[in-house]
Amino acid sequence: MALSRSILSLARRVTVNRLVFSIHPIQKFSSLPKITLFTKKDCPLCEEAKEVILQYRNKIDYEEVDILCPGNKEWFDLYQFEIPVLHINGKFVANGHVDEYIMNKELGLIQNE
Repeated sequence: MALSRSILSLARRVTVNRLVFSIHPIQKFSSLPKITLFTKKDCPLCEEAKEVILQYRNKIDYEEVDILCPGNKEWFDLYQFEIPVLHINGKFVANGHVDEYIMNKELGLIQNE
């Protein structure tokens, strides 16, 4: 029963016009940093950003938002010329080029600069 609720919850999240890729089981309260990547189809920089982000899959909670999906007009209006755009815990971090240095720095993995 609990599993079917989780699947239904995931289905509802997906049908809100977002592509949700949950690396970890759905949790209401996660201590992992929330990574949101704003992207769209046929975006080479977005694909590069995804490759970098997936290297951190055991350390993050990841969500991908396709700005072209109906219902994401606010994100399209904001980021149509900026993608990929990376947010960590709801805060803008980077756009255009996402690399390991940015991820390490923002996730607190670089101690001394």
